[in-house]
Amino acid sequence: MAEYGAYSTRKTYTVEEMKELVEYARIRGVKVLPEFDAPAHVGNGWEWGPAAGLGELAVCINKGPWDQVSGVHN
Repeated sequence: MAEYGAYSTRKTYTVEEMKELVEYARIRGVKVLPEFDAPAHVGNGWEWGPAAGLGELAVCINKGPWDQVSGVHN
């Protein structure tokens, strides 16, 4: 997902860095939970679906207004 959603390759974590971070937290009794800013930013991370032959993986990619797309009602 970092390939599509990151500002640059310098602003991502490698798999090894993530493993080290999770282990560092684990031995200190801290649980690491990923946060995905949804629906806007998460949608951009799933744009590769059609190119990979998997179809649309997210229906909220660059859609608006958000209250209609996400099912949120004010």
